[in-house]
Amino acid sequence: MSIDLYTLCKHVAEVLDVPSFDDICINGLQVEGTRPVSLVATAVSASLFAIDEAAKAGAELLLTHHGLFLKNAGTALIGSYSKRLRSLYRADMHLVSYHLPLDAHPELGNSWPILKELGCTSLEPFGKFLNKLVGVKGLCKPVLPKKLFQRLQELFGAPGVLYGRDSGSIKSIAMVSGGGHKLLNEAIEQKQDCYITGTADEAAWSLAQEEGICVMAFGHYATEKRGIYLLGEHLKKQFDVEHIFIPEKNPF
Repeated sequence: MSIDLYTLCKHVAEVLDVPSFDDICINGLQVEGTRPVSLVATAVSASLFAIDEAAKAGAELLLTHHGLFLKNAGTALIGSYSKRLRSLYRADMHLVSYHLPLDAHPELGNSWPILKELGCTSLEPFGKFLNKLVGVKGLCKPVLPKKLFQRLQELFGAPGVLYGRDSGSIKSIAMVSGGGHKLLNEAIEQKQDCYITGTADEAAWSLAQEEGICVMAFGHYATEKRGIYLLGEHLKKQFDVEHIFIPEKNPF
């Protein structure tokens, strides 16, 4: 079965409440093809690799978390941007992207499903970015840091880094995927035992040590695979289209 692109985009905008977000990225349609959509390819980022793999698979739509264009940023269409656009146009493929609205979603996002899989309870929005809470926090059964770290290595499929406190029971967890190390202070202020995120930073290491919080970072890419995959699966069920996820060997 195939679906009109604009019907699909309207549905996602409603599900993710896109109009309520002030974002640095353009959410929704970024590059327009001409064909109705019967195969949706999802990927974390609109890299040349993801575009070419989606084209090989015959997808009419590439749906990503990180698109090509930022708001209010004039981008010269040269170098990698030119290569990516040429590949999209050669394949007559749409590019649609959702950033913060996907991060924040309690069912289809990058953070909420992880804490649910860990069995956390009393889940609440957490982590303010551009006046929106884009992550989640909750309570968990007491668990040692290293045991939790091993479980998350399995969930993210990444080696990760554990720093700060590495002993004593963890009873509360906060998570913001991707570049969430910038919100570490918020986790400290809210007295969270553990903070899970994607990126790490030199200054964050010292801060975690001094404040006694356990921090686990698994990479921007690894912590943002879940949401876009779930969105693709949602569209598969909603519109009876096919869905494939395109993985990349991105360690960061």
